[in-house]
Amino acid sequence: MNFRPLRLALITLAIWTASDVAVSLEPFYREYNSTFAGFSAKSSRELKEIEPGVWELSLKARNWIARYEETSRFTLSENGYPIPQTHYFKGRLFGVNREETTDFDWQNETANWQRGDDRRTADLHTGVVDRILYQILVPMDVESGKERTTYEFVNRGDLRTYQFETMGEETMDFDGQQITAVKLERIYDDGEKQTSVWIAPDLGYEIVKIVHHDEDGADYLMELKAETLN
Repeated sequence: MNFRPLRLALITLAIWTASDVAVSLEPFYREYNSTFAGFSAKSSRELKEIEPGVWELSLKARNWIARYEETSRFTLSENGYPIPQTHYFKGRLFGVNREETTDFDWQNETANWQRGDDRRTADLHTGVVDRILYQILVPMDVESGKERTTYEFVNRGDLRTYQFETMGEETMDFDGQQITAVKLERIYDDGEKQTSVWIAPDLGYEIVKIVHHDEDGADYLMELKAETLN
């Protein structure tokens, strides 16, 4: 079963470079109106401190055919940079379940991924995070004015790198008011895919919209529900 449309949409919230500025965390809860391959869905993300010094970031999406949940538990370095400890994915599509776990062993510099009997290991180095932690760094990277952002993260036992480029500012209608948002495009090797992201400085550098077009029809749209900002 293919969880790809749900996974790609939520991962896109996290595709950014490591920030040069220390992270200052505040708990939050955000909801999004979403459409995946023509089907509506409810999506959310939440950040909370589950015990002193240990944070949990969770992404969730669901509709009538699928449920998706992805969670990262992490600590902070002395300069405030997120250090992943455990990444967990759980999905259900047409009654079929799938679970994946990645444990980060920083003492041995390895990330250990497991799904059932399938196990894989990736080498770690400073700055590598899991595949959803980058959304914590997004506001700082955009606010700092970076024109192109690069990030490296662990995904299913492999290290991967993506890039985004700032395309400029656009005026958007958000909850009945006109706001200015910074638009970014993901850089692909081919022209078959397109991913656009809008971030609103006037709304605390929130990600307010994501649009993705895929050659295999795995398109999606996500828009922030304004009431979750209150």
